[in-house]
Amino acid sequence: MRIEEPWLGLVALLLLMARAAAGSFFRPRRMVFSLPFRKQGAAGVGRLFLQLPLTLRWGGVVLLVIALMRPQVERQIPAGVQSGRDIVIALDISRSMLEIDAGGESRLDAAKKAALRFVADRSQDRIGLVVFSESAVTRSPLTRDHRTLGFLLEQVSVGDVSGSGTAVGPAVLVAVNRLRSAESPERVVILLTDGEQNAGGVDPVTAASIAAEHGVRIHAVSTGVPGEPDRRGDGMLREMAALSGGGFFRASDPGDLLTTLREIIVQDSGRMQHDPLAERRELYPLFLLGAGLLLAAALVMDSTRFRRLP
Repeated sequence: MRIEEPWLGLVALLLLMARAAAGSFFRPRRMVFSLPFRKQGAAGVGRLFLQLPLTLRWGGVVLLVIALMRPQVERQIPAGVQSGRDIVIALDISRSMLEIDAGGESRLDAAKKAALRFVADRSQDRIGLVVFSESAVTRSPLTRDHRTLGFLLEQVSVGDVSGSGTAVGPAVLVAVNRLRSAESPERVVILLTDGEQNAGGVDPVTAASIAAEHGVRIHAVSTGVPGEPDRRGDGMLREMAALSGGGFFRASDPGDLLTTLREIIVQDSGRMQHDPLAERRELYPLFLLGAGLLLAAALVMDSTRFRRLP
């Protein structure tokens, strides 16, 4: 087991010590009633029983402090050949993605549906999510926790990022920043958008050149109506893909989009030789759950048979 944030635990302990010294949270009160063995003063097992709520509170606080320190367990992955890529999906959530295309779905809903099925297929890949409109933000870092990633992807909607423009260049840079220190030599950005850049301070072609310098390929997918002639943005997307060694694709409905995403993966070899790796699993949710149960039990006891008078 390793501790990711030990300093947070130290800060929490110092605060608790200060609170305890002030005599506010854990100070015992003077009288306890409703226990028959309290008539002549509790002793032995009875005295220990009376201290149970206080013990539960301290136990809950200790578990909260441990949770703040983010304990983790590591699983060693032996050296050798492993299947997997590091992929960031950059998803356009500008207002134009609300347009309804063939099939009666908006472009955003079609892209989300295809992306969700794509994520479900890629159990060995680490996948991240960047969403963009007038600016770009990371919704999920690279992860193999595809269940959580799928939940975050389902919640994406127009308006999650302020503004109504389309900042393709900044979105690519945010995605590349997530991939720069990735463990896999197979680093890919899948760019899903329906338009050309009209916001952001970074030119998309410049962003693609930076991606190429870091060994990141951009596969650009233009979403829109089937048979629609090329838009001005398609030429930009083609150039970005060519500069970074990726490909340009056009797709519309969820089935077409999913086929396109799978075609992208076929083009990118996912076999890689790696040194021994450590895969980490966060344990803080378990400690938070335990802390909540202990503190809730202490609260119930204090409100019922262990109720104290000032």
